Amino acid sequence: MNRTIKCYDGQRTVTYTDDGHGYYVHEKERSMPGVTTIIQDTVIKQGIPQWMVNVNNEYALRELQKGRKDWDEIFAEAKGEHRRIRDEAGNVGSDTHRYIEEWLRDPMKARPPVHPQAFKACQAFCAWYKQHKVKVIECEKIVYHDELGYCGTLDVEAEVDGERSIIDNKAASGFWREMPLQLGGYALALEAMTGRRYDHGWVNVLDKKTGTPVSYYVPLAQVKSLWPHCVTWYRALQTLDYTTKEIDEATKEGRRAWSKQQISTPRVAALSSEPTTS
Repeated sequence: MNRTIKCYDGQRTVTYTDDGHGYYVHEKERSMPGVTTIIQDTVIKQGIPQWMVNVNNEYALRELQKGRKDWDEIFAEAKGEHRRIRDEAGNVGSDTHRYIEEWLRDPMKARPPVHPQAFKACQAFCAWYKQHKVKVIECEKIVYHDELGYCGTLDVEAEVDGERSIIDNKAASGFWREMPLQLGGYALALEAMTGRRYDHGWVNVLDKKTGTPVSYYVPLAQVKSLWPHCVTWYRALQTLDYTTKEIDEATKEGRRAWSKQQISTPRVAALSSEPTTS
């Protein structure tokens, strides 16, 4: 489903598509990275590498204990086990976010999630909601930072116990460093769009097994100050990827990638632009 917003006094038009194309800023004729994409490319998630090894090994062990003898096939399958679990978790997260949005708009029309883990996560959100005085301002809000060149979709903007806040809901089992950082990206874009200051954030970790919430209040000042560094590093990595590809192609063609003068010039992409290509 496509969604389009006007922002910056109507001077910017941003469209989001869920078909893999992401965010597009019409006036700049350019796709923009999302907050989650920037985080995925710049922040190593805590515990993920070891988790991948563990689940792959556990899968292989289970299959061997069943008496299977096709070792090569077992280990080939095991290499993809973490991706299967990740994709399933993504489906749970999407189902949870869909229900929460519908429930906040009209509880009587919200379609309960089918997946049992998503159902528990939604129960956890409803429990958090009842623990606080929440006045919803907007759900699934598209945000865009024109200068830094990124977009995102914020779960909820609301007054929580009298404080204007931004809220990110996670169907997860723990609280990790990328979670408050994500709020920093949303807050900075909101401030650029609206001219309003945002100081208060919440990360709701919605337990998929117990249906109970663990809510983390996030003071936004620190994570807002860190976010531009992530964007800078993301753009630098884009330029590095292009540079590496160009060097590889030049070497295969028996030439140097650039002249000495070009090599001596730093090739760092501007914050609001695509990777350097010249």
